[in-house]
Amino acid sequence: MTKRDLILIMVLVLIALASFAVPYLGVKGQGNIAAEISADGKVVQHIDLQSVMQQEEFSVPGPLGNTIVQIQEGRARIVESPCPDKICVRTGWIKLAGQTAICVPNRIILRIVSEDKKIDSISR
Repeated sequence: MTKRDLILIMVLVLIALASFAVPYLGVKGQGNIAAEISADGKVVQHIDLQSVMQQEEFSVPGPLGNTIVQIQEGRARIVESPCPDKICVRTGWIKLAGQTAICVPNRIILRIVSEDKKIDSISR
């Protein structure tokens, strides 16, 4: 292994580490965020996460049964679901705009959305 190989490996490792940090840059500037709960493709709850003062739970019906979503100030999670693998439950707390917890078998989506009306380069 030559000196150039080591430099190349170090550069690739730094790029990989930097790519993991990108979603967490600017977290404090998120503004208002909300939890959006969808069942079978339709939004059934929209909760402003900054206005939640105490823990709340919502029961969302799906084809397999009820999925329980728990909301606290600034974060949300699926705590109980009738799906077999419980991947949605193991996702844990989500709190950043763009994060999701999805129960595919029960067709439930918990999504964190930003309520800021910023225009980006894709908006027209």
